[in-house]
Amino acid sequence: MKPYLKKVEIKNYKTHRNTRIVFTDGINSIVGPNGVGKSNIIEAIIFALGERSLKTFRASSYNDLVYNNRKDIDLSVTLYIVDKDGNEHKFKRVYSPKKGGHKYRYNGKRVSRGSYIINLMKLGGEGFKYVYIQQGDILNKANATPRDIKNLVDDALGLKQYEEKRNEALKKLEDAEIRLRTLEEKYSTVQKFIREYLKEMIDYHTLENLNYLKRYLESGHARLKREELNEKLKGISDKRDIILEKLKKIEERLSIIEERHNKISMLASNTDNKLSKLETEEYRRINSLIEVERRQRDKIKSDIVEKAVESKHLKITINELKNQINSVRKEIINDKEQITRLLELLKNLNRDRRGLNRRFNTYKVELEKIENEHDKIKNEWTKQLEDTVDKLNYEAQRLAERIYIKERKEELKRIEDRERYITDSIKKLEKRKQEILDRINTIKKDIAGLKSGIDRLKRTTSIMKRELSDAEKLLRKLDTIISRLSSERKVVNEYSIEAKIVYEAVRSMEIKGVVGILGDMVKGPTETLSLIRDIYPRIWYSIIVKDDETAQKVLEVAKELKKKVSILILKRFEVKSEDIPGNSVLKLLKYPRELSNLMIRLFGKMVVASSSEEINQALSKGLMVINIIDHYAISPIELLHTSKKKVYIPSNLDKLVNIRKRFVKMIERRRGEYNTKLRELEKLNIRYRDLISRVSLLRNSIEFINIQLKYFREFERTLENKRKRILNILKEKKRGKSDILIDSSEYIVKISNLEDKRREIRESLERIEEDLRNLDNEIMRVSSMIDAYKRVNQDRKNRIREYKENIKRLKERNEMIKREIMDKTKLLKETESRIRKYSDELLNLENVIKKYRNKLNKLRKLLDKLREKERKYENIRKKYERIELKLRYKIKILKEGINKVQEIIDRAGLGEVKLTDLESYDKIYNDILSEYGTYLDASRHAEERYYDHIDNYKMFSLRRKELYREKEEILKFISEIDKERERVFMEGFNKLKNRFNELFKEVFPGSKAYIELEDPENIDSDILVYIEFKDKPKLPLSALSGGEKTAIILMLLLSIYSIGEDTVFLLDEVDAHLDIRNIENMSKVIRAQKKYNQIILVTLPGHDSMISIADHIIAVAYRNGVSKVFTLSKEYMERMIRE
Repeated sequence: MKPYLKKVEIKNYKTHRNTRIVFTDGINSIVGPNGVGKSNIIEAIIFALGERSLKTFRASSYNDLVYNNRKDIDLSVTLYIVDKDGNEHKFKRVYSPKKGGHKYRYNGKRVSRGSYIINLMKLGGEGFKYVYIQQGDILNKANATPRDIKNLVDDALGLKQYEEKRNEALKKLEDAEIRLRTLEEKYSTVQKFIREYLKEMIDYHTLENLNYLKRYLESGHARLKREELNEKLKGISDKRDIILEKLKKIEERLSIIEERHNKISMLASNTDNKLSKLETEEYRRINSLIEVERRQRDKIKSDIVEKAVESKHLKITINELKNQINSVRKEIINDKEQITRLLELLKNLNRDRRGLNRRFNTYKVELEKIENEHDKIKNEWTKQLEDTVDKLNYEAQRLAERIYIKERKEELKRIEDRERYITDSIKKLEKRKQEILDRINTIKKDIAGLKSGIDRLKRTTSIMKRELSDAEKLLRKLDTIISRLSSERKVVNEYSIEAKIVYEAVRSMEIKGVVGILGDMVKGPTETLSLIRDIYPRIWYSIIVKDDETAQKVLEVAKELKKKVSILILKRFEVKSEDIPGNSVLKLLKYPRELSNLMIRLFGKMVVASSSEEINQALSKGLMVINIIDHYAISPIELLHTSKKKVYIPSNLDKLVNIRKRFVKMIERRRGEYNTKLRELEKLNIRYRDLISRVSLLRNSIEFINIQLKYFREFERTLENKRKRILNILKEKKRGKSDILIDSSEYIVKISNLEDKRREIRESLERIEEDLRNLDNEIMRVSSMIDAYKRVNQDRKNRIREYKENIKRLKERNEMIKREIMDKTKLLKETESRIRKYSDELLNLENVIKKYRNKLNKLRKLLDKLREKERKYENIRKKYERIELKLRYKIKILKEGINKVQEIIDRAGLGEVKLTDLESYDKIYNDILSEYGTYLDASRHAEERYYDHIDNYKMFSLRRKELYREKEEILKFISEIDKERERVFMEGFNKLKNRFNELFKEVFPGSKAYIELEDPENIDSDILVYIEFKDKPKLPLSALSGGEKTAIILMLLLSIYSIGEDTVFLLDEVDAHLDIRNIENMSKVIRAQKKYNQIILVTLPGHDSMISIADHIIAVAYRNGVSKVFTLSKEYMERMIRE
């Protein structure tokens, strides 16, 4: 199981007041617009992981990290990390602005920073590692050379530690060889002395020759010598027996002490087993129960929060649906008013159509009557012609006059009625037309006002858009400057971080003799200090110690932590005070007195100046100058040519970061105003379009009224002409035209008049039919408009019905969520009560463990005392053994002497020899005895010197063997390191190739990627990357296009850093400034990587491909100066989209 970050709790960090986020072990996407606090979440996680560089947090001091720069509240970030065994660990870092210090807690207990970092390192296979890739990092690494790629792989595989171990072993080998050469010289010298002393000691063959010469003179003396040697042998043997008895007593005491030691060790071991059993099994059992309950509690709390958030979203959705229902209802009401107006118009049109139909029917009836009358007159004319012409003429005349006058009067009356109707209709239509025109003029005025408002808003929004574009360009330039300055200060920050980590670890281990970090102990003007720091970063962040022994201990701690630090030893700096110039920079600085010699040695020849003359004088002397007015430093490169010089300018990165923050806030505020203006413009455009549609409808109504007026006026003219013609006919009848004889010509005239009348009626009928067709078309158009409005309203009603059903469903869902929250709250209370119960049990267990631990400490102290006694008696035993060895050697020598004397006596075959010539005996004996005494004195002196050097010889011999063995072990260790380094590199490199090929095939199907060493036989050669896209030639990485190179570099970085699967990736807007195609390629790469590592990425809204790959989506909003976080699962998002 891979370790992953399960949860983070952020309090008072920048814009986050009280934020709690739960992560999955896959891809977690943090989404939100610029300036809402997305990157602050990543920074808070890095803060809790122990980072101390203010540059990483985009701040000039830790107080800038606190919410609203307040000093009355504490900043804290808590991480819940699950290790490879599934156990959860809690890491918490707290910063207090009031006290100005940091606190670290591990699983609720306060620990030192060093212990905090070490516990982080214990998680996972190689510790809990994280990789932070910021915006622009991928673009910076896009031009990486093969050597850069090799360095990245070496860093990821940790090969530097093997190089450090190998270098350290080579140093040890060199030291061992030096010691071995020195010891060999001493050994050979002592060995030479030993051999010479052995030669000078008693040679019994020489004694044999001497005694052979004396055998006739001192046979008795030889016997006396044997007795003397026997007595000496007996004395030495007695002394040796005493030593052996003492050794026996000491061994008995040692055996008693060892027996007691074994008993106490067994008791301590049993106590330790009990303690470990309590600490491991019972403690782990209760801890696991507590952790299970806590996880359940956290899960319940997270469920409650998620349900509350879901309930909140449901309420928001319900309110939005209600607002939509109200807006749709308003639209329906407006359309109903329009339908009412159209129905009124349709009613008038139908009424006009009915009037035309009546007129049409009337004309039709009149035409039938005229036809009938025509036929009747024709028939009567024919019949009367057959009867009597005079009678017919008279009767026909009377009848024609009466009928004609009557018909004309009736027709005139109808015409007058129609004229009155048409006149009233025209007046009504004119009045309606005037009302519509007035409404159109009013709407036109509103439209003109709206148009001017829209134009004004458009000009304002265009100006604001240009301002935002210019501001974003300036922001990009500022980011470029900041990134350049941050890269310049990267080295300084690395020195600072590593030095502070080692110093904290040394402090936690309470190593004596450590003074502190040089930069933290020196005070003075800020600009001057920053210049000195930028010029000498490694010296500025050096750890100061008092002696060499302390330095060695600090270096060992640094090696354990795999950090590189510089160390300054105070003991080695001795400088006279008169070496300091009068205008030295040391006059401006404050530092402890114990650092005086060190500061004089380091910065004594760095001077300050305020004028160009002082600067030139200092440069001519080869001194470094700091300008205290403009705050820059000048260093001469060559003493003979002072015109060649190097200028150091301070990096105001913190000020630029603060300026950028204010600038971003100003841009966000301006963007908010711009969005508000855009919304206002959209509302005005909607209202403008609505007024335009109303004007078009009113104009259609006016056109229809004009058509009606035209028709009525034409019809009115027709009736007027007809009325005039009838009046003329009646006038003629009154003037006496009735005396015309009715004969055939009159019948012909009458018939012709009837035909004219019939023709006129038919023309009127045709006109009425055309008017009816026009009216029918207009009625159909209005009816279609009414039907369209009805259909739209029906659709809107259906939408309202759907909205109501959704609201009902959402309310039911909300009620269900409330019930679930109540149930979860009850379950939470029960869980918390169980946690309290288990905590009490844990407290009792800790008391029992404390008792056993005290007992174990007492037993260990007793064991230490017994070991001390044992060492003391062991030393006495070794001393007596050395004495016994010397005595044994003397006994051996004496026994050999006695045996030689006995052999000489036996070989001489003499009994008691008695000499007669005593004078010659004395003379010869004295001569031989003097020679023998001289030889014996030299032998005794050689023996004494032999015993003086034999111990050194044995010690040198033993140390010589140890050094040879140490040398062999070091050479073996170096060989093993080389093999292990090659094995680790090849395993990691093969794993990198496989991982990279898997990712590449998944992202670019059908294409091939090649990663290979420039020299396959040399693991220190460069790493080459070649890409062969589908249907394209094989190209090196440097020859690819910018977008392709970006995706490949990200894939390569993920593959390199995930060789060990214990890495968590923190990606901060790596998709910024990329086009859609490259963003999609990047999302494919990240999605393919999630099966190996946990990924937390920050992205922007609109980058759908980056959001869609996430297993967990965290939405960030900014309200009332506080960042708000909403955690949404991918399934929930998809369900909301479907609904």
